[in-house]
Amino acid sequence: MVESPEFLPSKLLNPFTPMAFLSPELAYEKAITTYISIGMLGVLSWDILVHLGADYELLKRHRVGVPTLAYHLSRSSESLPSEI
Repeated sequence: MVESPEFLPSKLLNPFTPMAFLSPELAYEKAITTYISIGMLGVLSWDILVHLGADYELLKRHRVGVPTLAYHLSRSSESLPSEI
């Protein structure tokens, strides 16, 4: 397989970067996707940690019924990936 001359390691500024061998458009798209994914993971983690005590109290002090199960099902399903 012959590599195109524009992507040879000698022509790259820093060949040790993770996206050095991608086209600029693809590298930009990958970087934006990564930043958005990390941001969403941070928001999800923050939400879980903030509400963990209240969720525990809800299970501990109140009778478990259909509304409580629906609430906990919706809370746990938000952490599932949207595309399975």
